[in-house]
Amino acid sequence: HARIYRLVYDQAQPANVKSLHNAPPDVLVKALANDNLFWRRQAQRLLVERGERDVVPQLLNLLHDETVDATGLNAGAVHALWTLAGLGVLNDPPRDVSAAVEKSLTHPSAAVRRNALTVLPRDPKYAPAIAKLTQDRDGQVQLAAWLALADLPRTSDGAVAALAVIEA
Repeated sequence: HARIYRLVYDQAQPANVKSLHNAPPDVLVKALANDNLFWRRQAQRLLVERGERDVVPQLLNLLHDETVDATGLNAGAVHALWTLAGLGVLNDPPRDVSAAVEKSLTHPSAAVRRNALTVLPRDPKYAPAIAKLTQDRDGQVQLAAWLALADLPRTSDGAVAALAVIEA
């Protein structure tokens, strides 16, 4: 005597990716911005396992995209950050990569800012940019900023100076 209801999501689209097996790098990078988390994760895994840094310019293009979806998320930029980290590009980043990751600290998406703080190298030169995010409007970004500052070397004058500016 019960009723059976069928709940349907109107805006659901069929997956436009059928397989990433033997996919070229540009298809894998494009899949990082897919609506489906499964395909994003698989593309990220395959790019990192591939280990080639020829996709770095395309990943930087994903980072420069400041659009956000209805939930305020830019999943492509988040996965681009983690792919760059997985490829080891952030260990000794070239100038353009360093600038793009630092710029992602001001991205409109809180998730991108939080993940940028997580993957950013613990270098004192980033301390002022990190310290500004301790006053971010999103609590998770603030927490990530404080944790990033705590991970900076103790002798980091940049971190101390940045925190002194905040206190003033």
